[in-house]
Amino acid sequence: MSNMSVSIIDNDNESSKFALSIPQLDAAGYVATMANVDAIVTALGAVTLGAIKGETVTATTVTHDPSRPTDPYANRETGVIFYMVSDTTGQKMRVTLPAPDLSLFPFSTLGVGRVQTPWPVALSAAVQALIDAIEAGAVYEQDDGGVETVTVYAMEHVGRNL
Repeated sequence: MSNMSVSIIDNDNESSKFALSIPQLDAAGYVATMANVDAIVTALGAVTLGAIKGETVTATTVTHDPSRPTDPYANRETGVIFYMVSDTTGQKMRVTLPAPDLSLFPFSTLGVGRVQTPWPVALSAAVQALIDAIEAGAVYEQDDGGVETVTVYAMEHVGRNL
């Protein structure tokens, strides 16, 4: 089992991590695994107001050097939790996206802070791309070392002063 994490900075220059388990990084699957990581990073960039500072994969570190975000809503204290379930054993997990671009998420349209599948409205292309990238590239590691694919089943807007 390998891991990836993406460091995202907000307009206060504070950093948060978005981390997922990914299939074991080895020579045979390196290109495919890194393509999935790249897809997740690209999809994250489309749904966060924060700036992607860098990404880390178990065997590889790629550094991004963005300027500090100028958008005052690019704040790591606001987030979107993506709730996932493993597709075989039903284990639940979550990951939080810091500094999301909330205009791309359905929360304000629906007047709610949490949505789950089936999605009550069509998701923006950017949010759907992130969900697709997570489901294609992230895995859950079983106690015995086996891996399972995951499905995103809910999203929740969280943060201070909501």
